[in-house]
Amino acid sequence: MPNPKIRFPASRVPIAVSRSRRLIACDLTALDGSKPAQWPRARELVYFLLNSLENSYRIVIHGAPGCLFPDAEDHVVFTPAPSERLIRTASCPDCKSRRHCPGLPSRLAGMVPHPEPIADLPKEIVIEVGKECNLHCRACFAGTGRAGPSFREIKRIADRAKSLGIKSLRFSGGEPLLRPDIFRLLEYAKESGFYVILNTNATLCDAPTTRKLAPLVDNALISLQGCDPGSDRSLTRGAVPFAVKLGNIARVVDSGIAIVRIGTIMSGLLLRRFRRYADVVVGLGVKNWELYRPMLDREALAANPAFNIRREDAVRLCRSLDRLNRLGFNAKIANAFPFCLLDDEGMRNSVLMGAGADEGHSRLIFDGRGFFKPSYFINQDLGTDIVKAWHHPFLKRLNSLRYLPAACRRCRELKWCLGGSRFWAFQASGGYFRRDPWMPSP
Repeated sequence: MPNPKIRFPASRVPIAVSRSRRLIACDLTALDGSKPAQWPRARELVYFLLNSLENSYRIVIHGAPGCLFPDAEDHVVFTPAPSERLIRTASCPDCKSRRHCPGLPSRLAGMVPHPEPIADLPKEIVIEVGKECNLHCRACFAGTGRAGPSFREIKRIADRAKSLGIKSLRFSGGEPLLRPDIFRLLEYAKESGFYVILNTNATLCDAPTTRKLAPLVDNALISLQGCDPGSDRSLTRGAVPFAVKLGNIARVVDSGIAIVRIGTIMSGLLLRRFRRYADVVVGLGVKNWELYRPMLDREALAANPAFNIRREDAVRLCRSLDRLNRLGFNAKIANAFPFCLLDDEGMRNSVLMGAGADEGHSRLIFDGRGFFKPSYFINQDLGTDIVKAWHHPFLKRLNSLRYLPAACRRCRELKWCLGGSRFWAFQASGGYFRRDPWMPSP
């Protein structure tokens, strides 16, 4: 399809759509500051596109700073023209983007005179409520044998997060549903006004449990590692029959929980039997399938070679996901993956979410041992306070991206790629601030 520009008269926002590139660009430079009524209409249009097409296209917002779309900041690419007149508002010094944002265009000042600063805080807090699990997945990061934090400690973290304005709280494990007070925790989070996310393997989601979960959970991420009874037993080493697990997942999908996602770690079996996996996931009625690059250290990888995924394997998987997405599905690689590994921009926009949701770029994990860390796999102790952890020197350096090669820092897709995986940089070369081994050679 060509790159048509569609002007919506009510909003005066040109929308450039490219199906081949799987890209939608919203250009706000045409907004007239003398007509403030244009702004709410423009916002309405942008959020309509995000809510309806974000799974199918990468949506980019041009012509405005991120503070005007704080919950969609990762979609904003603001590079004003040299002739653009810019101003600094009273909120600019407190904004997360103050070091690289050039300011508010004067043409928008009459429409949005007092934009709120973007808080320099994590968007989500993840709490590992315990390491106990009824499965023994070969690629699991969680380990075994450690009790989780007390209810009082989790309440302290939730209260602190709420006071800071953090909106999302996730319960992870182990298997969270094995924790005796998990429903008390979920109720407290929901009553506190959080967007509540639950990670689970669904083996315990019988009818009574799912009925209790439905009003307390906004988003469920369900681990599914096999595609049939044999592969499920091999990869999870669990005793729950595969048919029971699939029935439980279908029950969660039908429960009224707004978003249900399936999460699968890349493996040799997934590559060989991709069509079977896709048939299982689609057959469950799930709309969102997340694939994860394995995060295993050398010792674990040597013991589980099925997860030793090569770059060419990853590219082949991306092609399969892209074909599935062309049929209207939403399948994504949801953790760090160097974008330059894929030559096709349309495929990148179709299947790569980028590193933004992990490795300390947008959230903190509270480890059951009693400290915050950047991700499930990077066990850097950042302390016990949310603000101090987020501003820890390790995270400051990680999020500066100054350690990346010059070509990465110049790349227009750096905002999403973020230079690939810090975990894999460490595994490959002993340093978190070195090259991701999946990056093509310079």
